[in-house]
Amino acid sequence: MAFYLTNRENSAALRTMHPFHSQRLLSIAALAILVLLTYAPGLGGGFEFDDEANIVRNQPLQITELTPAQLKQAAFSMQAGPLMRPVSYLTLALNYYFGGLDPLYFKLTNLLIHLLTGLATYWLGRQLLIACRRRIQPALTLRHIHWISLTASAFWLLHPMGLTSVLYVVQRMNSLSALFVFLGLASYCLGRNRQIEGHHGALPVLASVLLFAPLAVFSKENGALLPFFMLIAEITLFRFAMRDKKDRRWLLAFLAAVAVIPALFISGYLLTHLDQLIAGYSGRNFTLTERLLTQARVVWFYLAMTLMPSISRLGLFHDDLPLSSGFMDPPTTVLAVFGLAVLLIAAWIFRQRAPLLSFGLLFFLVGHSMESSIFALEMVHEHRNYLPMYGLLLPLAYYLLHPVLPAKTGRVRIALAVAFVGVLGVSTAIRASYWGNPLQLAMVEARNHPESARSQYRLGRMYWQLMELRPEHAAGYSALARERFEQAASVDSSNTSGLFALVSLDARQGLPVNSAQLDELVRRLQSRPFASASYSQLSDLSQCLAKGLCQLTTQQVNRVFAASLANPTLRGSTRAKVLSEAMVVALMQGNLQHALLLGQEAVRADPNDPQHQLNLVSILIQSEQLEAARDILHTLASKELQPFLQTRLQAQQQALHDAEQKRLQP
Repeated sequence: MAFYLTNRENSAALRTMHPFHSQRLLSIAALAILVLLTYAPGLGGGFEFDDEANIVRNQPLQITELTPAQLKQAAFSMQAGPLMRPVSYLTLALNYYFGGLDPLYFKLTNLLIHLLTGLATYWLGRQLLIACRRRIQPALTLRHIHWISLTASAFWLLHPMGLTSVLYVVQRMNSLSALFVFLGLASYCLGRNRQIEGHHGALPVLASVLLFAPLAVFSKENGALLPFFMLIAEITLFRFAMRDKKDRRWLLAFLAAVAVIPALFISGYLLTHLDQLIAGYSGRNFTLTERLLTQARVVWFYLAMTLMPSISRLGLFHDDLPLSSGFMDPPTTVLAVFGLAVLLIAAWIFRQRAPLLSFGLLFFLVGHSMESSIFALEMVHEHRNYLPMYGLLLPLAYYLLHPVLPAKTGRVRIALAVAFVGVLGVSTAIRASYWGNPLQLAMVEARNHPESARSQYRLGRMYWQLMELRPEHAAGYSALARERFEQAASVDSSNTSGLFALVSLDARQGLPVNSAQLDELVRRLQSRPFASASYSQLSDLSQCLAKGLCQLTTQQVNRVFAASLANPTLRGSTRAKVLSEAMVVALMQGNLQHALLLGQEAVRADPNDPQHQLNLVSILIQSEQLEAARDILHTLASKELQPFLQTRLQAQQQALHDAEQKRLQP
């Protein structure tokens, strides 16, 4: 029988091994300090990309009191996913309450979450290695388990692919979900180890599903993968082992309830709602087939960057990735698909002789099964590898520090592990230094991704800001900005950001708008899939007009909005928002009747958003249709509105009262 220590024996051993116990704590503390030093250069950066919509412009998130009403308002302040991610938004709201919109405090919180998640990976690694020792490797000692677990956590904590989940503030959703997934899986493995050793372990097993799974899912939807990771651990390491056959039947029923049955239900739902799934692609410039084929190459990109990271290939944006339109277009597509099949088969074959390797491969593949599959998400984001890459890094640490591999290679393997930690730490520190300087980050990303329209546009915006901050050099910065905007418009025939910026730049500088660029912008707005960024640019345009900073003719402005509203892919809440912006523009132009029609259409497009109804009330009051305004306000007053909407409602009620009093005056 293979020799192993029980958890109780482990605890007893630790109490008598004070030097090792202290050494373990010191090594964990040293790693935490190393991570802090590595990320410190990036803490001074600003908000990026989706941070604007989710934090800076998200008024409901910006709470002023810690009341239940305001906390609820913040938790459900954005429709970021089907479950709205209330746990993540609540933490962002607390950041705002205690520190305002200073990005430093948001990033410090993210870094703290990253460190806590690193501790969770260490705990998980220990539990998995204890199970591995029981299965096939009795030579593993507590010291081996500690150093292998710590090394895997060091790989994960210092990996440059984890950076965007730390310094890109809104990806707290991703890091929080990962934290609860790791805690849930570690809790499950702890319970299973106890059960196999003949102790009570049901409580931590149940906690994995009843406590950690909900926290993970309501941070970000891919937290729903936790039960499937538990199933992987059973297939590879625990093998459904129980001291009592009755307990084994209980375990099988439990896993069926939390993993197998939900998987069958979700599969059935998707198969019977294929029309909804396909409809999601109407706003994308790729099809479902193209996404699936391309994702095979994307997963290999994640794998390659995990084991051989290159900061010149990493970046915030990867919209420069060519699509796969067929198995042989490009030819690497068929190789990628075949390679994934080989990995899956290998993982199944290795489950007996190399269960930890099998676990890691399956963990990596299942970790990408949601965001790299059928759903109409963007093609590539590095933060999607934040959780799955641990599946590759734990076996790597295990085989580098394996106690029974040839002793003569031991020092070499340890040296390789230390060197890999060094490479990862230096790479992340360099990337963090870029993130600490927004202009440098934009320049590096544009240089490394010349075919990325987003990277080029972002650098152009940085030059635009410098143009306004340093008027003595305005001409030079204007030329640099224009060059980047033109490149953004040319490298992606669907992108509207560069063209919007070129038209706006001319309008801000009082120059005649380039008619060819305006025509192309109108064509793309009308015929290409409507991007969420286009709404932000329309909003910026209306604000620019309201402030009197943009010199555009009424005809030019109306062409842009008319083209957007004519786009067949513009639907639902986004259409309602665009209609509201067009309504504001119509009011500025003095066309009250047209503004009224636009406001009514916005309400029809998204009848569940009270903001559009409040906007319509304002126009109804201005057009003296007081009875219609009163009816809407009466309906809204009967609903439970968020605090910031309640404030708007009271303001409109007062405006209606004033208008009614004015009507009564002789």
